[in-house]
Amino acid sequence: MVLLQVVLSLRLHHVLRTGASQGLGISIIQKSHHSYLD
Repeated sequence: MVLLQVVLSLRLHHVLRTGASQGLGISIIQKSHHSYLD
């Protein structure tokens, strides 16, 4: 059970690290889309 928590935490950190730049790009794209729609 502890091992599962460790794996999940490592996976979460990995997703946060790799998804940080992608998330920023996606948020910028979404904001630009919203501004275009408005």
